[in-house]
Amino acid sequence: MQRQVWVSAYFSVRADAKRKVVRVERSSKGFEGGHDLFSEFQKLNRELDKIGRASYALLVDLRAAPGRNDPQFEEQFANHRVRLLTGFRRAVVLVRTAAGKMQAERLRRTDQLAEHVRVFDNEAEALAFLDREEEPTPDEPA
Repeated sequence: MQRQVWVSAYFSVRADAKRKVVRVERSSKGFEGGHDLFSEFQKLNRELDKIGRASYALLVDLRAAPGRNDPQFEEQFANHRVRLLTGFRRAVVLVRTAAGKMQAERLRRTDQLAEHVRVFDNEAEALAFLDREEEPTPDEPA
């Protein structure tokens, strides 16, 4: 059973204590500027720290998020993205489109998160990956 942990105009966070999975869902509201981005990610990461990252796996559902790949946004987003995805047993990013998957794969390599994070466009496959007991290997396919 999932419990709502935190919600804002940009994110919803739910935790499943039995499955040991935290789900972060991105809303369809676009960030209007760097201040919004900074403020929201500070709040989000604070909530994830309270949950206890090391005890949980993370699923970040970006399927509703507006697509954005402009260099200025990606630069502002980089540190927040890395902080969001680190510290968990394992993490997955769930995207809607093939283009979204390519962009997320590129960013995880750029951020040097390739060994810790996987990208999926299928929720059942993403959850199956998170439910595995063994540790992922660096060359394990997503």
